[in-house]
Amino acid sequence: MRILYLSDDGLIRPLIYMSKYKISFGFVLLAIFGLVSNEFHFFRNTVVLTRQILSPFSTRAISRSQSLPNFFNNILEIGKLINENEKLKNENYDLLGEVARLKEVEKENQTLKQEMQIKIDPHGRGLIVAKIVAKSPSSFNQTIFLSAGEKQGVKVNDPVIGRSHLIGKIEKVNQNSSQAILINNHRFLMPVILSESRALGLMRGGLDGVVVEQIPADQEINIGEQIITSGISEDFPYSFLVGSVAEKISGDSEISQTVLVSQPIKINELETVFVLGEK
Repeated sequence: MRILYLSDDGLIRPLIYMSKYKISFGFVLLAIFGLVSNEFHFFRNTVVLTRQILSPFSTRAISRSQSLPNFFNNILEIGKLINENEKLKNENYDLLGEVARLKEVEKENQTLKQEMQIKIDPHGRGLIVAKIVAKSPSSFNQTIFLSAGEKQGVKVNDPVIGRSHLIGKIEKVNQNSSQAILINNHRFLMPVILSESRALGLMRGGLDGVVVEQIPADQEINIGEQIITSGISEDFPYSFLVGSVAEKISGDSEISQTVLVSQPIKINELETVFVLGEK
């Protein structure tokens, strides 16, 4: 800022040159001087005026200086909350995994309790636990794939048990896995006996379901009587439950009778089975 004056020679000359910063600095000094000289009556009005001018600025500055630590504290608290939330989420995932694992253990224990009711044949063969890892999508070629193989003692033609019922037999064996055909597979053939009438027959699978054929025509058959393994085949021990007689489907004029087998076991509901292997 320039303050000009008219000199004696008739020229306009600068009297004082001050920048805006110097002027501001001057006002600040004036305010400080006024505050210090508050006891003097001469400066009392100046002090009051200075305080009125500077009061909004000083209040705002104090407010900002007080709010600045709160701002950083809030940021720190938010960071802590984010970390704690992430930790709780991870712990929740761990707990969910543990619950799922315990449920699987409970299912396996329940299955084992049911399967332990199986009567092992007198030749001393034992049960090999196997998980069903895959199932054939074909309704004609009913096949399941198991998690046990040669290394676990599984062999071709070993019976496969599910919930105390014979459900199939081993067809192929790998080192740690195997493939089994179910009793409703068209390649499955096995001699069976009707538990009440003591009639012998040959059980086979097919698209129409499981049937027992070649039952003598003069044999009395009871609907609902159980069908068990006959023990004639060395691969299938005697008295394993297969199903029950659902209905007679052969005609009266035929030389043998054929019955439809009712299967209480739903293969799609099974997760674990047992292979009847050697001791």
